[in-house]
Amino acid sequence: QRNSPHEHAVNDLHLARLYLKFDQPDRATQHLDAAAKGFESLKMIRFSDEAMELRQKLELNQSHTQSGSQTAASI
Repeated sequence: QRNSPHEHAVNDLHLARLYLKFDQPDRATQHLDAAAKGFESLKMIRFSDEAMELRQKLELNQSHTQSGSQTAASI
């Protein structure tokens, strides 16, 4: 159904993937948070887990990027 909570959550998940692809982690995080919240409220566990897994990968990637840049800066 158009403009439904499910549609908003799915759109947020897709937008998060696009922002990640185009290296915009802050915007991706916003959409991942919105997607996870929407899926949790709808009790759509599989989709909620997918959003949280993507968020964890994003955070892991950011921590590796930050530690790499700190290492390069200290050289």
